[in-house]
Amino acid sequence: MIKAHAKINLSLFVTGLRDDGYHEIKSIFLKIGLFDALKIIPYWKPSVFSSKGPQGEKNLVWKALENRPYRIEIKKNIPIGSGLGGGSSDAAAVLNYFENEVRKAIIKGLEIGSDVPFFLYESNAAVVEGRGEVIKPFEIKSSFFVVIYHPGISFSTSEGYHEIKRRSLYFPPKEADEKLMEIKKLLFSGKICELGPFLYNTFEEIHSEEFIQDFKNLMKKYGACGSLMTGSGSALFAIFEEFPGKLYADYGEKFIFTSVLTT
Repeated sequence: MIKAHAKINLSLFVTGLRDDGYHEIKSIFLKIGLFDALKIIPYWKPSVFSSKGPQGEKNLVWKALENRPYRIEIKKNIPIGSGLGGGSSDAAAVLNYFENEVRKAIIKGLEIGSDVPFFLYESNAAVVEGRGEVIKPFEIKSSFFVVIYHPGISFSTSEGYHEIKRRSLYFPPKEADEKLMEIKKLLFSGKICELGPFLYNTFEEIHSEEFIQDFKNLMKKYGACGSLMTGSGSALFAIFEEFPGKLYADYGEKFIFTSVLTT
């Protein structure tokens, strides 16, 4: 069994539009304990089966398989269309299985999806820039807890970027760099509850759904250090220095309780 871990964006700044039509981002990605489980089995033809979501050629894993005679079986635990990177992580796990050279895997991964390159690295954290191809890995020594809420709906990434462009919601690149630097310092020092003021996601600017503020208010009530949408949504997460036992007792079946991976 191969584990394909989810990620959260501990701030995501969309800073502009590139000449190639893609958007420029600056973000910190963190791998978390939530994962999909993959089996890679020799087979008479390429085959992809997933317990949820797209099957066969419609699954991102199909592109990573590159017509090899293997069957990929995916047990989905990461919510689909959530901004947690499940599909990208699955594809990266397959690329890592077959590809020995990281550089080649990254090139192939970027053709599959912008989030795929991050998952090709062993590091549990990275500053991610460009359209996702510029990865600056670093390691976190101290873990903290993460509570995830998926509302059962998906947000379109392409529509989100279109709206950001339409409303010109681009974040100043220099200011984004400064905020990411502060986030890294706090992660290294283990001062998790000082991260709250630095949590920002451009995609939140285009959404006014009630569940977003409702989740944030509830997490604040239970002592969260901060909360945010991850990726282009729709999933939200909250961070805690200690395991939120009272929240688990009250809402254990509604939320996903996990933690940030460490070395």
